[in-house]
Amino acid sequence: MGFRLEASQNGPPLSPHLPRVDLHYHLEGAVRLETVLAISSQHKLPLPAGDVRGLEKAVFLDRPTPDILIIMPRFEILRQVFVDYDACQRVTWECLEDAAQQGLDYVEVRFSPLFMAEPHRLDPRSVTAAVCEAWQESCDRLPIQSRLIVILSRTYGPQACWTELECGLAYRSKGIAGLDLAGDEARHPAVQFRDHFRKAREAGLR
Repeated sequence: MGFRLEASQNGPPLSPHLPRVDLHYHLEGAVRLETVLAISSQHKLPLPAGDVRGLEKAVFLDRPTPDILIIMPRFEILRQVFVDYDACQRVTWECLEDAAQQGLDYVEVRFSPLFMAEPHRLDPRSVTAAVCEAWQESCDRLPIQSRLIVILSRTYGPQACWTELECGLAYRSKGIAGLDLAGDEARHPAVQFRDHFRKAREAGLR
């Protein structure tokens, strides 16, 4: 669910000299469908389809939606592949590799440690470590600049999001550059997370 920067159909083509950037690239939504099929087959995980074309129909949105929660079942299909920390590393590397192959010059990849850890009861901090390790490898090997952003998944509520904040703070010198807020906006408005962002800002996260 990352989006490539393209010229408007009604506007002029993009200049080849302008950097191409993606500032809202969700790691959990950028899993290769081939990887979903491979890991799901290996670990006998249920899928709505057994091939890439079938998964595309189950995962991709072909029109705007007014309710962000409509997206969540699609994320559920993808996030079940985070069966262990190796899978977290693999998906992170592939996400950044795909971004580079799309011609992006800079990408900000955001992820929710709790959301990734929950299906298979992983440790959120270890998930963050795995993502950061793959990110570091990408810095050394891929022709793209990138930063990592930890999501506070407000769907879990303010108390649980302290865990996600601590993940971001623990790895702020190893790839984590900022903090994001995502999830159920109706039940958990941004004001509930004011103290989280104050602490993050004081610690140097953007």
